[in-house]
Amino acid sequence: MTHRNRLLNGASVVALLAGLSFYTHTAGATTIGFDDLTDAGFGTPITNGYQGLNWTNWSVLNTAAFTSFFGPSGATPGTGSPPNVAFNPTGGEAIFSESSPFTLNSADLTAFWRDNLQVTVTGLLNGVVEHTIMLALSATAATLETFNWTDINEVDFVGSGGTHHSAYSGSGTQVALDNLTITTGSSVTPSRPALAIGSATAYAQQSLPLSYYARHNLGAPLLEPRPVSVAPPVAAGTVVGPWQSTNNPFPGVGTPANPLLLTDGTVIVHLIDNSFAGTRNWFQLTPDINGSYVNGTWSTFASLPAGYGPLFHASEVLPDGRVVMNGGEFNLGVADDTNLGAIYYPSLGAWTSRAAILYDEDR
Repeated sequence: MTHRNRLLNGASVVALLAGLSFYTHTAGATTIGFDDLTDAGFGTPITNGYQGLNWTNWSVLNTAAFTSFFGPSGATPGTGSPPNVAFNPTGGEAIFSESSPFTLNSADLTAFWRDNLQVTVTGLLNGVVEHTIMLALSATAATLETFNWTDINEVDFVGSGGTHHSAYSGSGTQVALDNLTITTGSSVTPSRPALAIGSATAYAQQSLPLSYYARHNLGAPLLEPRPVSVAPPVAAGTVVGPWQSTNNPFPGVGTPANPLLLTDGTVIVHLIDNSFAGTRNWFQLTPDINGSYVNGTWSTFASLPAGYGPLFHASEVLPDGRVVMNGGEFNLGVADDTNLGAIYYPSLGAWTSRAAILYDEDR
């Protein structure tokens, strides 16, 4: 298998629009560019049956609209055939599959937010691993990976590691996928083994791939929440504590403030600089495998939109996982009772601007 980075210039875009003439495919191959799907820039789930495949944790994204809301990202170089690209919301495991075997020929892959993102791609046949490769993806150039994996009926993508790309404000292990080329048909006649979970007909009645059920109980979510240690309820008046320092020090230069517990069990903390001014910067504390925050690890979280770094503001975590920030008595060190605001989308790993909802306490 081979792979190479591709930087798109004006000439190559013209070539793409002229019919992707620089691609050569085997007879019967289908190139999926996701450009016949509709999205407003926030990500729209790809439904099962699109292009004859089942899609788990894949969404389509209109790159230009997304960029207008969230700023630059790897989605732009990752969009080989405008206007759309596919990606994995929240950066979690993503799967596409079919009941019959196919050949995975090639795909354009790009990291959304991180340089040197490690992505493990696995090809399976009826739940049995046939191929696997780990790729190091760029956040500034698409990688055309030529797989030529024959006789598989499922492909899994899992991203991890990498370092935050300084020119991008978002954060996460999202992967952009475009120009996915597959060839249907195989000399292998697949057989569906009996499923020992639930009933013997469970797999036939479900659209998810077999390996999903091998890794998860029926009915369990694909993105399992991290284990979090929760103390039992205590009687009124009971003193709870003591406070404990994390074994890994807070990485920000300044004061941590405004901690928020997200729905995935991680904690995000806003940075106040040494002059006691609000900043655009957030950091994320992820508990260890046992749910311990004391032994948790810190990482850079998505930055607020340009021009917004509040102090003494309102914030809230919504039930769907989004985070809202509203106004601020100070903004980037200036006392201006700002009317700016922002909302964080966990599926995209980024903040976008919103007008603050203001309330005059003297009224």
